[in-house]
Amino acid sequence: MYVKDYLYLSDTTVAIFMASSGLGSMIIAFIYPYLNEKIIDKYITQFGVFVLALSMFFMSYEPIYIFAMITWFLTGIGLSLSQIPSGKIVNMSSNPSDRTAYFAAQFSLSHFSWFFGYLLAGELAFMFGFSFTASLFSMIVMVCLLFSLLFWPNEEITEEIQHSHERIDHNHTHNHDDDHHDHEHSISHDEHSHEHTHKEVTHEHKFFIDIHHQRWPK
Repeated sequence: MYVKDYLYLSDTTVAIFMASSGLGSMIIAFIYPYLNEKIIDKYITQFGVFVLALSMFFMSYEPIYIFAMITWFLTGIGLSLSQIPSGKIVNMSSNPSDRTAYFAAQFSLSHFSWFFGYLLAGELAFMFGFSFTASLFSMIVMVCLLFSLLFWPNEEITEEIQHSHERIDHNHTHNHDDDHHDHEHSISHDEHSHEHTHKEVTHEHKFFIDIHHQRWPK
């Protein structure tokens, strides 16, 4: 829409702009494993969101051909930086048994949001112009960035998070291989259930959502 209706360029140029964005995404996809060895996912995602907001802010000035293509390249970088870590976040927030359902929900929710985002962007650009629409979406992304800065807990490069457990007495199906509490009866690899106690403890380990870690620590 921007390339054809604002810059009055051809379908070929649209393809070039799409390729520019795709190139930015591909570069990040290739270097992400090396980035993640030095930088935690939190900072990678937040920087990507910032780049995305900045590129849309630049687009609100309705730039000329070359500068517009650079902003599309930055958009691709921002999208990859902010989206690649999401798979790890979903993986850490689920058990192996329900991981497929979590990824299906994440896929459905993201595409649901994109569907209405595309419709909203097109309608707003038609009614109020591209500059207003780009500025609005840039501000929305910045609000999301602010939310993550306020509420995303700190983590180490090892992904280990210090957290506390209150004392709890509960009962759930388990086996003797999970080692999450002491067994004083005969060893068995069969799943069984009995009441047991977890003492109050503060410890640090690689964090996953499971029956004993049902929410992310603050």
